[in-house]
Amino acid sequence: MNKICYLLIVAGLIGCSQPEFISGEEALEDLNAFQEDLEFGASYCNLADVSVASNLEPLKTYFGAQEKVSVLELLDSLSKTMGYFGDRHSYVRVADDPRNTEISYLPFATTPFQDSLVIAVKPNNDQTYDLVYPKYPVLKSVNGMRVDELMDKADYQHQKAPKEAKFYREVIKLVFIEKKLQRAGIPFTNSLKCVFTDLHNAKDTVVTIHTSKERIAWSELADKTEKDKESLFGDQEGLFQRMDDVGIITIPEMVRKGKDESKGFYDLLQEKMLDFRDTDALVIDVRNNPGGQRHFIGFFSHYFSDPEHPWVANVALARETTVDNDEYNDRMRAMNRDQLNSRFLFQWNSPYWNDQERIAIDQFMSSFEPKLAFDSADFSAPHLMVLPIREFPVDSYRYTQPVYILANEGSFSAATVLVTAFKGHPNVQIVGKKVDGSSGMSYRSELPNSKILYKYSRMVSFQRNGLTLDGNGVEPDIVLKRDLDHVLARRDAQMEELLKLINNK
Repeated sequence: MNKICYLLIVAGLIGCSQPEFISGEEALEDLNAFQEDLEFGASYCNLADVSVASNLEPLKTYFGAQEKVSVLELLDSLSKTMGYFGDRHSYVRVADDPRNTEISYLPFATTPFQDSLVIAVKPNNDQTYDLVYPKYPVLKSVNGMRVDELMDKADYQHQKAPKEAKFYREVIKLVFIEKKLQRAGIPFTNSLKCVFTDLHNAKDTVVTIHTSKERIAWSELADKTEKDKESLFGDQEGLFQRMDDVGIITIPEMVRKGKDESKGFYDLLQEKMLDFRDTDALVIDVRNNPGGQRHFIGFFSHYFSDPEHPWVANVALARETTVDNDEYNDRMRAMNRDQLNSRFLFQWNSPYWNDQERIAIDQFMSSFEPKLAFDSADFSAPHLMVLPIREFPVDSYRYTQPVYILANEGSFSAATVLVTAFKGHPNVQIVGKKVDGSSGMSYRSELPNSKILYKYSRMVSFQRNGLTLDGNGVEPDIVLKRDLDHVLARRDAQMEELLKLINNK
């Protein structure tokens, strides 16, 4: 690959028609291009034992020896390989996968429970759910394969996610049963022999079910997050509550301040923060928040952080493998710097910092130890995010009462950066479930022959404890579990438990 041209490759530039088959020689060309691109630019490749070459060598041997290669088979092999590298923002796909149309689903939704059980549910008209088989609510196996084994074999993208997030995401998508069985190498039939058991795994029952062409979905708390997300464009009052002198703010998506998608939400948020000034505690609810931009971190930092004691919240490195071309190297560094600066991440020598912040950075970095081995020659110098974020002016006050950030396995991307940014922060506690940590600086490309699209990160993002966000997630200070009524959307057990904890202090 021409590495100077590499800098300019983005999704959607090529857009040629999708072939069904390519030759073995063309597949080998694609595999070599894929390897060169990842080895040169991907942040999570060739670190520790994650070798791109060793993972791709068997594929080169296999596909290169074939006269005709199925693009979908190549796609699945590359998807599995990419997932192994642990980059939570990565993917491998084609624009129009024919397997995504006219597929069969389970005739019920599947929900996670107690971090290990798969519960079969059906929706009611009142946005709650019922158990499909009340005496035997747990789906144990399908066509002779345990569901945990089925999900593990069928999962590519989430194989290096934190185990809690991996289980959560896989269970919700188990409803795509035809795709799951195909990926697991199990022949698909429209009738499936399923074993259900009770919550104690003491009694089983065998049921033959018939698949459906209609997907029945489960969303936590009856799709509450999606409704709240819609209210960002309309009635936003539902995102704010005051219960037992506790202010509750739901952030369903990490929208940017001043852009159309926020629709004045930041102005309302500032009004509500004034209303919540006399509360006994504040809850920031980012459960199932898929991410977006970091502007909410900047906003809340002016209420929670002391400018006299700057708080180093996040450390990131950009992939900067140089080539024998100064013009290209300068453009790459400038591009990375702009991308990281837009995330409120700046190098130590940046004129952005004031003397107080620079002292705080020096103190923090003197004891900071990354828990991931990497070659510093392939990465930029550290970029840091420090709270409060000065370039995000807010007419604020210091909120000195306890703050609880409520998150779960569905919190992702910039939402997990918010969680880790305030993890350990004075007066702030993280509550709920371990989040699916991820913080990519994503780039997209396309393989020349198969037209397979792929995306990977060019940034490694570290928490204050030295662990990467990707693959590790963020541990809550207080674990809040779901009970069965919560899974069935009959009550918010996590919020109720949190309010009880706050009021008993």
